[in-house]
Amino acid sequence: MKSLFLMLFLATMMAQTAHYGHHGQYLLPDPTVTPGVIDTTIVADLSKKPYMVNGIEHNICAPDFRTPAFRVATKSQSIKKKVCQSYGIESGCPGPQYELDDICSVETGCKNVQANLWPQPIVQARIKDHQVEDKLGGPRGLICQGKISLKDAQNCLIADWVACSQRIKTLH
Repeated sequence: MKSLFLMLFLATMMAQTAHYGHHGQYLLPDPTVTPGVIDTTIVADLSKKPYMVNGIEHNICAPDFRTPAFRVATKSQSIKKKVCQSYGIESGCPGPQYELDDICSVETGCKNVQANLWPQPIVQARIKDHQVEDKLGGPRGLICQGKISLKDAQNCLIADWVACSQRIKTLH
């Protein structure tokens, strides 16, 4: 029994490859496991002209831009579990305590794939959603107002979402 416990413990430790970073009280994803993945087909054309790729709007500033068409990765339970396990979370994730969050959001031109996902505590995910992603992305966000470039916004989110939040407060 003792050796079985030891084997399970070692397997869990080996499965955990990610280590959360910190910015004050907030968690940051491990960039070696969650590097962020930019979607190079997305544009931010401030004229709001359509930019269609395979029948789907790819201009985040266009009124018809919608994110649900891109939400493929987060629907897969196996991907969700792999992301949780990569951060050493074996129970309760996915679940009500964690959001499988894109480090760089689809609304800011990033892909919804495993290398862009991390288990973020739900309270912090809501802060990131409202104070950073909602202000940066979408047709009414700072990107489409011309106050920050798409590339700069993506890099800001990927580097440190908390520092990004502090930076965008100065852009209003």
